[in-house]
Amino acid sequence: MPPDLSDDEIITILDGEYQRLHNVSPPNRDEAKKLAQMRDAVQVMKIRHAQNLAEARGNNEILAELRTQITWAELQLAGAIENPYLTTDSPSVLAQQILESKQPSPPAVPQIPVEEALERLKSKPKPSN
Repeated sequence: MPPDLSDDEIITILDGEYQRLHNVSPPNRDEAKKLAQMRDAVQVMKIRHAQNLAEARGNNEILAELRTQITWAELQLAGAIENPYLTTDSPSVLAQQILESKQPSPPAVPQIPVEEALERLKSKPKPSN
């Protein structure tokens, strides 16, 4: 189980991912839509994280100033079925998913046909004396 991320780490990860997605030039409309959905999902989590922090710290001034953005984020989460990248309502979980997606993939294991595997696994005949 990975360690819990600090609030500052979550902010840094979400900001970095949003900036990365903002700098990608999609090659076609489908990719542009996918990219916009990904950016929206990250933006929702940034807003949600700010809301969570403001509530935890009792900062009603920031909550009031974020009201419009919080409402937008809640609408996005309510219609999450339209955005396949809104798989959680937890900024921490999304930040962890972003970190995991950046991990290098394990090396590919060579694949062989089952027939070859069975042939190689056959018992060798015992030499006769």
